[in-house]
Amino acid sequence: MIYRDFLKIFIFLKIVSISFSHAEETKNLAKKKGLSCIASDEIIEEIAKKEEYNNKKTQELKIKEKELLDKEKALNEEIKVLDNLKQEIAKSKENVPDFKKEKVDKLIKTFLYMNPKSVSKILAKLENTLAVQVLNEMENERLAKIMNNMSPERSAELSELISGSYKITQKERKIE
Repeated sequence: MIYRDFLKIFIFLKIVSISFSHAEETKNLAKKKGLSCIASDEIIEEIAKKEEYNNKKTQELKIKEKELLDKEKALNEEIKVLDNLKQEIAKSKENVPDFKKEKVDKLIKTFLYMNPKSVSKILAKLENTLAVQVLNEMENERLAKIMNNMSPERSAELSELISGSYKITQKERKIE
């Protein structure tokens, strides 16, 4: 029994001394590589591989980040262009000649002397803004007679414009 315990203690001390000498070698290697921990060559090699992997991924992330920043810059430039176009469109709408009340009144008076069928043919060909201005000034009975003589499509289109629920027409879609 004592022999057995002695043998166990001897084996344990031998393992510790081997481990200690290996630890010293590892420590020296770690110092050479700039590491401050005691580790085996395999662990140090694994750490080096992971560090290399992390560096590679960091570089990839930097590249992706640069790409995203470039795309963001391009999108911001496109937004500026679109904002400028939007402002130009708004200015051009302001510059469209607004039909003066006097001229519209004169046109309405002229239409009052004409028969509704003739007026509907003229209004069917007029630009939407002017047609709506004219129709808005007419009495309901006269308006109904005129709209009744128009094509259902044109009558529906002008009705939507008069009521304020504007829907873009096929003709206007092609222009845009």
